[in-house]
Amino acid sequence: QIRAGLDRVSNTIALKLKGVQIEQPTDVALSYSDLGVMSEDFDEPDFAPPAKKSLFRGIVRRPDSLALIAIIFLSLISARARFGSLSGGALGFLPSSGIDLLRNYAQAWHLVGLGSAVASPPWMPVVGIASLLTLGHLSLFVTLLFLLTPPLAFIIFVNSLRRIGIPEGMSTFGGLIYVLTPLLWSSLNQGRIDILILYLFAPLFIFLKPLMLNITEITWRRIFSLTLLVTLVCTFSPLLLAAWLLFHITKLVTVAVKVFRSSDRSAGWIDLMESDAFAPINRRVAVVLTSFLLSLPWSLGALIHPTQFLLAPGIPLPNGGTLQTLLSNPGGAGSPPWWVITPVPFFLLFSFFVRSMRRSSLISASVLAVAILLNDFHIPGHGASEPVFVGTAFLIITVVLVPPMLVVIGNVVPNLRIRNLGLGHFAIAIATIVTILSTTVMAGWVFIGQSTSLVQSDQVDVVPAFVSALAQSPAKPKTLVLSSTSNSTTFFISRGNPLTLGDADVATATPPQIINAVSELVAGSGLTSAKVMGSFGIQYLFLRAPVTQELARVIDGVGGFSRMSATQIGIVWRIIGSSPRVVLLNKVGKSEMIPAGDVGALGVTTSAGTVTLAEKYDRGWRLILNGVNVPLEHADSGLPIFSLPSNGKVTVLFDGTAHRALISLQLLTLLIAVVMALPSGRKRRQVPLEELV
Repeated sequence: QIRAGLDRVSNTIALKLKGVQIEQPTDVALSYSDLGVMSEDFDEPDFAPPAKKSLFRGIVRRPDSLALIAIIFLSLISARARFGSLSGGALGFLPSSGIDLLRNYAQAWHLVGLGSAVASPPWMPVVGIASLLTLGHLSLFVTLLFLLTPPLAFIIFVNSLRRIGIPEGMSTFGGLIYVLTPLLWSSLNQGRIDILILYLFAPLFIFLKPLMLNITEITWRRIFSLTLLVTLVCTFSPLLLAAWLLFHITKLVTVAVKVFRSSDRSAGWIDLMESDAFAPINRRVAVVLTSFLLSLPWSLGALIHPTQFLLAPGIPLPNGGTLQTLLSNPGGAGSPPWWVITPVPFFLLFSFFVRSMRRSSLISASVLAVAILLNDFHIPGHGASEPVFVGTAFLIITVVLVPPMLVVIGNVVPNLRIRNLGLGHFAIAIATIVTILSTTVMAGWVFIGQSTSLVQSDQVDVVPAFVSALAQSPAKPKTLVLSSTSNSTTFFISRGNPLTLGDADVATATPPQIINAVSELVAGSGLTSAKVMGSFGIQYLFLRAPVTQELARVIDGVGGFSRMSATQIGIVWRIIGSSPRVVLLNKVGKSEMIPAGDVGALGVTTSAGTVTLAEKYDRGWRLILNGVNVPLEHADSGLPIFSLPSNGKVTVLFDGTAHRALISLQLLTLLIAVVMALPSGRKRRQVPLEELV
């Protein structure tokens, strides 16, 4: 059966490429009258074999096939430095498998910087489960995603346009506009996996419009199906998830106010809730709660800190200016220059003069105005202050504006032939010329112009290998990696492992004590910098190449740093007197190391004293002494400490009960939503009598 199914699929594809019309089977029985009048040659049929159509000629005659081949060629050219295990840009390094990504998502305490208890974003398990398509090989899945996104996005967008009645040539034209944009190709160079996923799913909403605008006319099964699909897509774009929730909450409040004002509440609340007027409220509540619970536990943290909805997934990268945003160009490293313009802004300008596109033009103009406003904001998140990435807004404008514009062009062009020369002829000519020029210039830039790609294959970590090996010792030391240029100096804290996919999304702000210590060290006045860094478990300082000799001499001259090595990749200093990850300081001032793991620690103390944990303070830290819970304290240095009244067996752990409960609630919501979205069985009265017998 599998072989027969594959044969049917391959035969269908071959006939489609050859341009042969596929006959649809019918269940209607034919009568003799359907045979018509028989010809005189019926008894002497001609058995001449039909001419075999050429597959190559069928491909050449189809514009969509030629466009697809061109996009595949451009994708291969663009990916010339991205064959292998990808890393860099907003992507970071990749875990060894999708199981590791799921494991990181389930953890309550993340080993990023000085530690973080921020919930992982919900797109991580989606990517981890999707890697099962490549048997759990995450790097292969991401490599194929970066390679195949342009042709797959073209195919999906073209088929979506045809489903709403746009002809073949015009849909191919729209597919080229959709794919040959600065947003897609800059996202490939910058490692924005969220935009790549959105490019594949966004065309589906073309033929799903209007999306639950009149929610009372659709079934509960369709409501949960659409909610699952939209929430799955919105997990990769917090800004899109916020817009989705805000839209339905606004509709919910509007309908609720109208129902409560017009209804008679004298009959009781139960009768009101069971009435038909209350049905839209129940459905909107189901949509909002399902979308929110499916995004737990991240959505709860975003509700407490709403600015998290403005943060794009991945490592923060700089954006372009206002002019590039106006031209739908995200800007930044690996992005086309400003003069590589997509035709979408011109479509937006022309749409204001078309009466049938006023709603689309108003929505697109509003989204673009919000994008220009947000592009100038810098908000705290992902361990630093980062600009708001508005690439999702460009994609929304394209999906909202291009299909109706193609419909208008398809309706106007045939009528222009019978009209006198006028404004419509010039408008269509200008739009056509601009579109052809922009797509040609964009394809040329992809072919020969792009020179900077932050995402590369088979890159190595910047931390020296021996420092990474020492990070696996029971002391669990940390390394402060310093990068200095003539304009600025940046740093981050490494635990011996590179920053992997999803780590940046859970990173938190560095404590001010560390920031002040690094600032004083760079300025040459950091007499206590080594002591402060050492108290946080930072045992090594690594200055990355290219090394600024002036800064290296300053570090050598400040007390507390002992140079260990100097190689082509940088210089390493050991911080004298640094503390291990978990240390006990007894009453006589003698320190004792407690062997620690990645998160917890287990050991036996010989005396009473104070246990200091070189991690960021969080109320989830617990210490159990001889089976008794020891109260958590917040030290003046910002570290969590525990005062031990006696010696004994010590267990340090992080309590992730609330985190696990929220994940359980998320899985339960997913199960309920899937059950509600699946088709139900037929009732007995709906089954034909023949099947019962």
